[in-house]
Amino acid sequence: MEKLGKPYDLRCTRGTEERHVEIKGTTGAPTSVELTINEVLHARDTNNTVDLYVVSDIKVDTHTDPYTATGNTVTHYHDWKPAEEDPRPRKYGYGPPHNTSDSHEAENGATPRPHARTPPGPPLAAHSRERNPNCPQCNAP
Repeated sequence: MEKLGKPYDLRCTRGTEERHVEIKGTTGAPTSVELTINEVLHARDTNNTVDLYVVSDIKVDTHTDPYTATGNTVTHYHDWKPAEEDPRPRKYGYGPPHNTSDSHEAENGATPRPHARTPPGPPLAAHSRERNPNCPQCNAP
Protein backbone atom coordinates (compact mmCIF):
# COMPACT_ATOMS: atom_id res chain seq x y z
CA MET A 1 0.00 0.00 0.00
CA GLU A 2 1.29 3.46 -0.94
CA LYS A 3 -0.19 6.81 0.18
CA LEU A 4 -0.53 9.26 -2.73
CA GLY A 5 -3.13 12.04 -2.65
CA LYS A 6 -3.90 13.05 -6.24
CA PRO A 7 -6.16 12.00 -7.93
CA TYR A 8 -6.59 9.16 -5.41
CA ASP A 9 -5.50 8.55 -1.83
CA LEU A 10 -3.98 5.05 -1.82
CA ARG A 11 -2.50 2.62 -4.33
CA CYS A 12 -2.88 -0.99 -3.26
CA THR A 13 -1.20 -3.89 -5.04
CA ARG A 14 -1.39 -7.65 -4.68
CA GLY A 15 0.69 -9.52 -7.23
CA THR A 16 -0.19 -7.90 -10.57
CA GLU A 17 -3.52 -6.51 -9.36
CA GLU A 18 -3.59 -2.77 -8.61
CA ARG A 19 -6.46 -0.85 -7.00
CA HIS A 20 -6.72 2.86 -6.36
CA VAL A 21 -8.60 3.96 -3.23
CA GLU A 22 -10.41 7.25 -2.68
CA ILE A 23 -11.39 8.04 0.92
CA LYS A 24 -13.97 10.66 1.90
CA GLY A 25 -15.09 11.64 5.39
CA THR A 26 -18.12 13.45 6.75
CA THR A 27 -19.57 14.24 10.15
CA GLY A 28 -23.04 13.68 8.69
CA ALA A 29 -24.85 10.83 7.00
CA PRO A 30 -23.20 9.09 4.02
CA THR A 31 -25.64 10.68 1.58
CA SER A 32 -23.22 13.10 -0.10
CA VAL A 33 -19.46 13.72 -0.26
CA GLU A 34 -17.40 16.30 -2.13
CA LEU A 35 -15.25 15.11 -5.04
CA THR A 36 -12.85 16.93 -7.31
CA ILE A 37 -13.25 16.69 -11.06
CA ASN A 38 -9.92 14.83 -11.21
CA GLU A 39 -11.19 12.20 -8.75
CA VAL A 40 -14.32 11.65 -10.86
CA LEU A 41 -12.43 11.49 -14.17
CA HIS A 42 -9.84 9.12 -12.69
CA ALA A 43 -12.56 6.77 -11.40
CA ARG A 44 -14.35 6.81 -14.77
CA ASP A 45 -11.18 5.92 -16.67
CA THR A 46 -11.52 2.25 -17.71
CA ASN A 47 -7.75 1.77 -17.19
CA ASN A 48 -8.20 2.33 -13.44
CA THR A 49 -9.78 0.11 -10.78
CA VAL A 50 -11.03 2.40 -8.02
CA ASP A 51 -12.71 1.72 -4.67
CA LEU A 52 -14.46 4.50 -2.75
CA TYR A 53 -14.59 4.46 1.04
CA VAL A 54 -16.96 6.89 2.77
CA VAL A 55 -16.37 7.37 6.49
CA SER A 56 -19.51 8.98 7.91
CA ASP A 57 -21.05 9.96 11.24
CA ILE A 58 -17.66 11.06 12.54
CA LYS A 59 -17.73 12.67 15.99
CA VAL A 60 -14.91 15.15 16.61
CA ASP A 61 -13.84 16.13 20.12
CA THR A 62 -12.40 19.63 19.83
CA HIS A 63 -11.58 19.77 23.55
CA THR A 64 -8.60 17.42 23.19
CA ASP A 65 -5.18 18.30 21.83
CA PRO A 66 -4.88 17.03 19.19
CA TYR A 67 -8.57 16.67 18.26
CA THR A 68 -9.88 13.11 18.38
CA ALA A 69 -12.38 11.48 16.03
CA THR A 70 -14.66 8.61 17.11
CA GLY A 71 -17.97 6.92 16.31
CA ASN A 72 -17.79 6.42 12.58
CA THR A 73 -19.39 4.19 9.96
CA VAL A 74 -17.43 2.98 6.92
CA THR A 75 -19.17 2.27 3.61
CA HIS A 76 -17.13 0.59 0.85
CA TYR A 77 -18.03 1.00 -2.85
CA HIS A 78 -16.13 -1.73 -4.70
CA ASP A 79 -15.13 -1.02 -8.36
CA TRP A 80 -16.53 2.51 -8.08
CA LYS A 81 -17.40 4.21 -11.38
CA PRO A 82 -19.51 7.38 -10.89
CA ALA A 83 -22.21 7.58 -13.56
CA GLU A 84 -22.46 10.70 -15.70
CA GLU A 85 -25.60 11.87 -13.86
CA ASP A 86 -24.27 11.17 -10.34
CA PRO A 87 -22.01 14.17 -9.55
CA ARG A 88 -23.83 17.47 -9.06
CA PRO A 89 -22.07 20.83 -9.17
CA ARG A 90 -22.07 22.58 -5.78
CA LYS A 91 -19.93 25.59 -6.49
CA TYR A 92 -18.26 27.29 -9.40
CA GLY A 93 -14.99 29.16 -9.67
CA TYR A 94 -15.32 32.72 -10.93
CA GLY A 95 -12.67 35.31 -11.68
CA PRO A 96 -14.23 38.78 -11.61
CA PRO A 97 -13.04 41.32 -14.18
CA HIS A 98 -9.88 43.17 -13.24
CA ASN A 99 -9.83 46.93 -12.69
CA THR A 100 -6.22 48.00 -12.34
CA SER A 101 -6.59 51.62 -13.43
CA ASP A 102 -6.92 54.77 -11.31
CA SER A 103 -10.22 54.12 -9.56
CA HIS A 104 -11.96 56.35 -7.08
CA GLU A 105 -10.93 53.94 -4.31
CA ALA A 106 -7.27 54.19 -5.32
CA GLU A 107 -7.50 57.97 -5.21
CA ASN A 108 -8.70 57.68 -1.61
CA GLY A 109 -6.00 55.17 -0.66
CA ALA A 110 -8.28 52.09 -0.60
CA THR A 111 -7.82 48.92 -2.62
CA PRO A 112 -9.48 49.27 -6.07
CA ARG A 113 -12.63 47.16 -6.62
CA PRO A 114 -14.18 46.16 -9.95
CA HIS A 115 -17.39 47.90 -11.10
CA ALA A 116 -20.49 46.53 -9.40
CA ARG A 117 -21.97 45.72 -12.82
CA THR A 118 -20.83 45.91 -16.40
CA PRO A 119 -23.47 47.47 -18.66
CA PRO A 120 -24.22 45.83 -22.02
CA GLY A 121 -22.38 47.05 -25.06
CA PRO A 122 -18.73 47.70 -25.75
CA PRO A 123 -16.31 47.59 -22.81
CA LEU A 124 -16.16 50.77 -20.79
CA ALA A 125 -13.02 52.75 -20.40
CA ALA A 126 -11.36 52.15 -17.07
CA HIS A 127 -11.93 54.61 -14.28
CA SER A 128 -10.19 57.87 -14.77
CA ARG A 129 -10.33 61.11 -12.87
CA GLU A 130 -13.36 62.06 -14.99
CA ARG A 131 -16.92 61.03 -14.20
CA ASN A 132 -18.01 57.93 -16.11
CA PRO A 133 -21.76 58.17 -16.91
CA ASN A 134 -22.07 54.33 -17.11
CA CYS A 135 -20.39 53.62 -13.76
CA PRO A 136 -22.59 52.94 -10.70
CA GLN A 137 -19.81 54.20 -8.44
CA CYS A 138 -19.59 57.49 -10.33
CA ASN A 139 -23.36 57.94 -10.32
CA ALA A 140 -24.04 57.01 -6.71
CA PRO A 141 -25.80 59.76 -4.75
